[in-house]
Amino acid sequence: MNDVLLMPLKLSELERLIENSVSKAINSNQFKEPHKEKGIYLTKQEAAKLLKVSPGSIDNYRRRGQIQSYQIGRNVLFKEEELLAVVEQ
Repeated sequence: MNDVLLMPLKLSELERLIENSVSKAINSNQFKEPHKEKGIYLTKQEAAKLLKVSPGSIDNYRRRGQIQSYQIGRNVLFKEEELLAVVEQ
């Protein structure tokens, strides 16, 4: 059980404590989403449509390391810009 401590604080002290706590939380990357980088992410089916190949071919390219994929939860996604770069090669 947490102990509760009540003590008188000046408003300025309370504001400083809150500001410090919020700054720590923001700086600790607690509120950042690591997978939300710039760019459009596509599913395997969308990637296959973009590259005009079958979803099975996307799996083969992925296994061979020809295209980069990103595991986000249960989803495997592909960056549109990376797929387009592969097509240009």
